[in-house]
Amino acid sequence: MTAGEQCDDDNVTGGDCCSPTCQFEPPGSPCNDGNACTTIDACSAGVCTGSGIPAASCRAALGGSLLLRNGSPDTRDVLAWKWSQGAATSFPELGDPIAGTTRYTLCVYDKTAGAWSLKLEAALPAGGTCARKPCWKARGTAGLRYGDRDATPDGIYQAALKAGAEGQASVKVKAKGTHLAMPTLPLAQDTTITVQLVSSDGICWASAYDAPATRNDGVQFKDTLD
Repeated sequence: MTAGEQCDDDNVTGGDCCSPTCQFEPPGSPCNDGNACTTIDACSAGVCTGSGIPAASCRAALGGSLLLRNGSPDTRDVLAWKWSQGAATSFPELGDPIAGTTRYTLCVYDKTAGAWSLKLEAALPAGGTCARKPCWKARGTAGLRYGDRDATPDGIYQAALKAGAEGQASVKVKAKGTHLAMPTLPLAQDTTITVQLVSSDGICWASAYDAPATRNDGVQFKDTLD
């Protein structure tokens, strides 16, 4: 920085908390912290800070389940999320992770006394090779499948996204092992756990699990949609 500058981010573009004149943008100015799981981002003293709050307009489902198991050792940690009988989703709306243009992030939020907190986030990268084969495969024009036996970078080793008419679309995500950042259990679920799969194209799929859960203790969280 030079004299008179509060910041210098090597560009003259606004909206990144450092103005074109190298001054802090006003506190509360909108920005993007680059984290798909923080939906409300705002500037504070030149830094973009996000809040772990679920996105407001995701596609819902009538069925599904969530399982979190805190194993010992961490190689036995498990996550399984199913989103079924879901809102209409066309094949183009799934994006194109095969070509490397669409990536996804799984976000798990816990509500306590009316306040949200982000408990887990796991990336599904776009493109790439897994065990010398493409990580992503198309299932005709019906959906997409992901497989990575190394479960990198965040523990997800299997996922399937299926396009369909209203009540027929589905999403499945499985994760395990030491790369999975398992949250501390039990979850508060006061009153809700929300899981969202967020696409870099701006579409998301979500389920909300209201208390009481089928099981919620120091080892396992398990719940289903009625």
